[in-house]
Amino acid sequence: MFHNSEEENTSCLEEMRKFSSFSLETEIKSINHKKIKERLKKLEQDIEYGYGTIEETICFHNFVSYLHWTYDEKEKAMELAIKAVELGSKCTFTATGVTDNIITLCNLFHFHKENGNVAESRKFIERFKELSKRDDFQELKYIAKAELAVCMSKLGPFYLTKSIKMFRESVDKMSTFVDCWQFHFALTLNRKAHLLNIQNKKDTQDVDDDKEAYEKFKKIIECTSSKILKSNSLCEVGFILYNHHNEKDKYENLNYMEYFEEAIEINPQSYHALERYGQILRYQKNLQKSNEILERSLKVRKTPAAYHHLGLTFQKMVLEEHYEKKKKRSQLENMSRQDSTKVDGLGLRSGSSDKSKTIRDSSQIRAKMKSCRYVLLYPGDERLLNAEQNLEKALLMDISFDNARYDLGLVQRSLGKPNEALKTFRYITNSYKGKSSNQIQLILAYEQQAFCKLDLFKTNDNENDIIDAVDALNRALDILTLYIDSFPELKSACTCVQVIEEIKKKYECCNLGKENSNDIHDFASLYEKSHEYKKAYDLYSKCEPKTRVVYQKMVESLKAAGDYENAIGILNRLIINKDPNTPPGQFIFQMYSDAAFYSIENRKFEETKMRLLQCQKCIPTWENHDNCIDEDDVIDFYILHHCEERCPLAEKLVRLLTESFFVKFNVTLNADECLPGRTISKYYKDTIKRANFILFFYHENPLKSEDNDGIIIEKIQEDPSMGSENNVLNVILGDAEQPWRHPAVVLPNDFATAEEEGKEDNERHVLEGRLILDILRKTYALQERKERSDASN
Repeated sequence: MFHNSEEENTSCLEEMRKFSSFSLETEIKSINHKKIKERLKKLEQDIEYGYGTIEETICFHNFVSYLHWTYDEKEKAMELAIKAVELGSKCTFTATGVTDNIITLCNLFHFHKENGNVAESRKFIERFKELSKRDDFQELKYIAKAELAVCMSKLGPFYLTKSIKMFRESVDKMSTFVDCWQFHFALTLNRKAHLLNIQNKKDTQDVDDDKEAYEKFKKIIECTSSKILKSNSLCEVGFILYNHHNEKDKYENLNYMEYFEEAIEINPQSYHALERYGQILRYQKNLQKSNEILERSLKVRKTPAAYHHLGLTFQKMVLEEHYEKKKKRSQLENMSRQDSTKVDGLGLRSGSSDKSKTIRDSSQIRAKMKSCRYVLLYPGDERLLNAEQNLEKALLMDISFDNARYDLGLVQRSLGKPNEALKTFRYITNSYKGKSSNQIQLILAYEQQAFCKLDLFKTNDNENDIIDAVDALNRALDILTLYIDSFPELKSACTCVQVIEEIKKKYECCNLGKENSNDIHDFASLYEKSHEYKKAYDLYSKCEPKTRVVYQKMVESLKAAGDYENAIGILNRLIINKDPNTPPGQFIFQMYSDAAFYSIENRKFEETKMRLLQCQKCIPTWENHDNCIDEDDVIDFYILHHCEERCPLAEKLVRLLTESFFVKFNVTLNADECLPGRTISKYYKDTIKRANFILFFYHENPLKSEDNDGIIIEKIQEDPSMGSENNVLNVILGDAEQPWRHPAVVLPNDFATAEEEGKEDNERHVLEGRLILDILRKTYALQERKERSDASN
């Protein structure tokens, strides 16, 4: 396998990093500290309760051990790693009887290495080398990668795509069918198909597409000897059949309830099977039995999921009783005629007449999202109080359980507690941390904040509640604009578009006489010249019909008045509605970037995140790469610099772009990732082809043509085939001289000290935000230049 000792050691160390939990370091760092702590607590509870197979138990001992190590709890980490070794001695991982687990071995190597125990760490290197000579070493690596895929899937919805890729590179290539890895693979595919796990545009294509998961679960049922895996797989198949019972062309027309009943029969003490059975009984409106089964589940094991489902069962009891009374008074039919698309208090539709039976029907999506404007008010109702209590218990066990938190907010609204509900929904949006958050749930939480404010307005008659409601709806619209092109059903499934229009019409603050359209334009123009922009906007908003020019004037007037919220809100609604009068892309990008700058300068960092994402969405290069199957094949920025040795400034730029508080990019620096045995020149050429943009980084160091990197950079400058002029930017530090013709991003002079200890987070975020915005503005200009060039040719 290895040709000489130097190559052997280098490759060995690279592999020991690659097949250890330390390979997850980047992902772990990008997740909110509190959420990682919550996941660690839950994983420890799962270990204590036990898993279905010994392979799973070892896998999670390895992962929990590593998480403790990251929190400097080294004694606990070592204890769990040694336990994993003991478990491994009782497990044969391959057909030829290997008892070593590569993840355990590589983790212990890194633990001892970081502790300075050279002799101990060397033992694990030698053991790894011994294993690498075995015929089944490749199979061991597949197992290790499958373990890492399972751990990746536990980090949250954003990491499901990456996890699935790792499963395909391991589980799909294994020589034998290993049921526990197949189960976690199927479980991840199933989660990826859930509406509330949408994280980017590509995810919208996978909603309800769980056919592959279905086939895998069916095979596990046939092949596994584990009662736990079989029982759990039966439940998952039952749910898939329930969700697709109208799609006979894709799924068998089977009685889904039989799967749940068989699961309970096989493993009557399975808390998972009992939870899922109680859940499906609630869907079937068999609420008393649902209650009994979930109580039974909690006696086996108290879990956040069981408390969540029990709370929803109590909530559903109120809903069903409400409709029974409605039926008796024969009012349901009348309600249907008045508003055939109205969503009732707990998210279900009243009086629907769906023509489409597909799961992607927007009415069914709306029911799944439970994005309700109106709620049934039953203050003091005992069942709702029980629902509230159980949902709070779920959150006490798992503070990051935002699905339960959202349902708690709805229950609090029904109990007549809009202030408490408002705090609950705000908790969801305030904990938003970029990519690791559930995007669709953020839309719903912002919508519910608005509805809480509208409820409060009815009581207080305070105009500020209306303003706050509009602000919250604008936040929902911001996120909706990112997905509306690829998932148009969201427009009718989310209520923010319709509600904000209603509010605007109802609370119009400008009352005009009988002026005609020309008078309005003339008066508005006068207000603009006298810098009375709010009055100008009020006039433009009365123009009929509204043309593209009128909308642009409205947006520009609000921007000039410093009201970026409503300016962007108008643009968002035009984009979501695909209005033919939507301003051109250049105008939209300019508004998003100006709004981003305003948010940065005013330290509104949560707004800044969304504005920068909207700016990025306007740039065709990233829009095109959104459809790439393999994200790792695409590099956002390839940074090249002229330093002869490692450049701390260039490395700082890489860290800023890859670990930013706002938008995280995939960045490569020089030939840092060039593997042994590959020529530097070939690596540069191949990497440039994969890069969206090339950043040439210049500072006080002159061009060193004698060093390898410098030679490559000169070749790129001389040879257009290596790098298109339309994807190259210079990055210069402060007053450094710009040596080449391409547009430049200028780093501030204090860039070198931006990460010094003691520097306030706010100031670091401002620097990050300004730099990312500057780069996005320059890349947009490059794309415009490319479009003009293509048009002229």
